[in-house]
Amino acid sequence: MIFVQALSDSERFSGAQVDVCADEDQTLRGLLFQDSRMQDYLKSFPEVLFVDVTYKLLDIRLPIYLTLCGDSMGNSEIVSVAMLSVKDDASLSWLFQTLRMRNPEMDHVRVIMTDKGIKERQVLCRCFPNSSLLLCLFHTLRTFLREITCEKLSISTRQRSLSLELLQKLAYAGMNRCIIHYMHSSQEMYHRQS
Repeated sequence: MIFVQALSDSERFSGAQVDVCADEDQTLRGLLFQDSRMQDYLKSFPEVLFVDVTYKLLDIRLPIYLTLCGDSMGNSEIVSVAMLSVKDDASLSWLFQTLRMRNPEMDHVRVIMTDKGIKERQVLCRCFPNSSLLLCLFHTLRTFLREITCEKLSISTRQRSLSLELLQKLAYAGMNRCIIHYMHSSQEMYHRQS
């Protein structure tokens, strides 16, 4: 708890808010940090959130949750940083409910992009019931790679390669015309393979 007090008192983080979640034994379960710049950015662009977790920032490998906002130019900015010692439903609920309570403009969140974490996605659905959850492109393509196999789908190696190539092109297609083109191309490719 000394760390939290030092962080709160630091002049470098003037206007920062630090929330602590502890269990009944006063064992640290979570820490949420947001400075005034983060809060201002969130006030300006609350419609789209990106939530990501990493385990590689600390030697102790605790999950660090980064919440970002995206502006109309496609730029993003970190709007909160959190650390959880336990990645369970109660801790995740505390994190997102505290963030929402601290930032009333989060009522305007419409889209949340996440990774594949099931627990996080379930909690986000409860905390932001009027928002759509999207899976990031990286994890979507990794899932395709893992799930589209010759064994699972009884397809040839060539069909698997063509399918993965088409799905990647569709994923990166920016216009409807491109998607329609890829759909027609794929139909022709499969007919030739049959």
